[in-house]
Amino acid sequence: MKAKNMINRMSQWCIPFVLIVAVFSSCNKDFPNILKQFSEQPNYTSGSSKVLYIIADGVRGKALQQLELPNFRIVTRNALHSFGSLGDFKNTPYTKEAGMTSLMTGVTSTKHKVADNNLANADLVNYPTIIQRIKTLNNDLKSVAFSGDEKIYNSLLKDADKGSLVASDVEVLQKSKEELSNGTSDLIVTHFKEPYLVGSQNSFETNNQAYVNSLKKIDESIGELIETIKKRSTYDEENWLVIITSSIGGTAINTEVDNTAYGDNNRNTVTFFYSPKFSRSLLSRPNSTEIPYDGNALRYTYGSPAVNSTLQDAELYNFGPNTDFTINFFFKSNVTSSHNYPIILSKRDVGFGGNGWNLFMEVRDGNNKIGWNSNISNQTFGTKQVNDGAWHSFTVVVSRSGATDTVKVFTDGVFNAANTISANSLLNNAPLVIGKKAPDGNTGADFQLNNLQIYNTAFSNKDVAELAGKTTVDSSHPKKSNLIGYWPGYDDVGTNKMTDVSGNNKNMVITGPYNWTSFSDVVPYFQPPIRDSFYRLVPNAVDIPFFIYQWFGIVPKEAWGLEGKSWTPTLLVSTLN
Repeated sequence: MKAKNMINRMSQWCIPFVLIVAVFSSCNKDFPNILKQFSEQPNYTSGSSKVLYIIADGVRGKALQQLELPNFRIVTRNALHSFGSLGDFKNTPYTKEAGMTSLMTGVTSTKHKVADNNLANADLVNYPTIIQRIKTLNNDLKSVAFSGDEKIYNSLLKDADKGSLVASDVEVLQKSKEELSNGTSDLIVTHFKEPYLVGSQNSFETNNQAYVNSLKKIDESIGELIETIKKRSTYDEENWLVIITSSIGGTAINTEVDNTAYGDNNRNTVTFFYSPKFSRSLLSRPNSTEIPYDGNALRYTYGSPAVNSTLQDAELYNFGPNTDFTINFFFKSNVTSSHNYPIILSKRDVGFGGNGWNLFMEVRDGNNKIGWNSNISNQTFGTKQVNDGAWHSFTVVVSRSGATDTVKVFTDGVFNAANTISANSLLNNAPLVIGKKAPDGNTGADFQLNNLQIYNTAFSNKDVAELAGKTTVDSSHPKKSNLIGYWPGYDDVGTNKMTDVSGNNKNMVITGPYNWTSFSDVVPYFQPPIRDSFYRLVPNAVDIPFFIYQWFGIVPKEAWGLEGKSWTPTLLVSTLN
């Protein structure tokens, strides 16, 4: 369909309206079918609800929004829509198959069990597809499905009353138009696959013409399908809903640091709930690039006496010659001046001599960097300035169980340097200490150190990049079972101890004129915990089956275990008498 023709048809609806907005948020609750109120046709009956469910793999929301394609732009005039919707904000990694299963079942991978590209794992017994569920509940509602993806068709779409596995998106479009022109099905599932195939072979960026062309084809198909619906002889007696979404976005470069699910371009989908009865309603993704790191930290000063946190049992964290370990912590200098040799963390009898190790600051290239000093390797320094008044993570990975023994250091998850390790022993009788180690250092250092973690394994570079910025280690942390000491300090404010929350109860004692400080800072690399509700501010894949059930007057039962949220579009009400 030509965009101009569609615009002409749409102009018939563009008369003065009063907007009435009703937004409901309900998960797994019995609720009235509020969407029935949207019927305006005089001959509407309870059996005339129709849904065209269009799913396109690889339509990345940000890319589509940048392109402003004509038919999508027209659809937005009468749609509750989002270019920042999400496939599944919990599943890692996120795949097309996982997204499709969520779109068809209304539950996330935690329940439907598809966490990769293997649809054979799908639990469609406990969590059947909307096609299966509707057939069981109301055999009078007929469904049809078209797809060019054999795996998806034979798993998630096979229970449709009729349908076709075809060779291309061109045939998917043709079959769908034929059904819309002449068929009587109530639910039509139209699945396009080519944007994802093209993006995977080229790129999902808007500067890639092949990918842009694939999105333009989808846009043209949307226009043709909607125009076909409006040409139906029974159109005036039917209550049509058109849903347009994507199972997955595509890998792309972010211009801003975003460590949330919103920053994962594979999860960045589109969602349109379209009907000529709806008003324009845009649901924008929230700002996920400036989530503050909130908490409390102990302030370590180097006066006389200095402030220290000390683990009383010196036998703890004595690592043998074949033992791997990783140390990770957050650090913020309260002064921007540079200092030579103040120790910030150590397990050693003498600051810079004998068995053991320490981490300290040294002026390098005009600014303070953190360095590792030990009797098993040469000094190994971070390469990023840390006396800039900002929070940083610092990680040391000691590998002694492999063919090549090394120590590596990282700042903010980025690998800085490495050195080989000798066979010397680190064993000593010194306790683990945060802060000044007499007689070394000077009195000018002033910093905060918290979120200290010690693991009995050597992190890979990828592990460090993904995990060193996490502000909490909870049960979902992939290295939680290797955590042998954890002193976040967040909940110790006002006390004289640093509580070990690893489960080993190895608390540190604070001495000296200590003070606790609170903070709320935006740190691009850090990953503060985020409530699930933050990701439910836009439509998720699991919300769409929920919406379809409503449209057909089916009340989801709590026993179904659906994870969707109900969205109610803005209704257009004419002011004309």
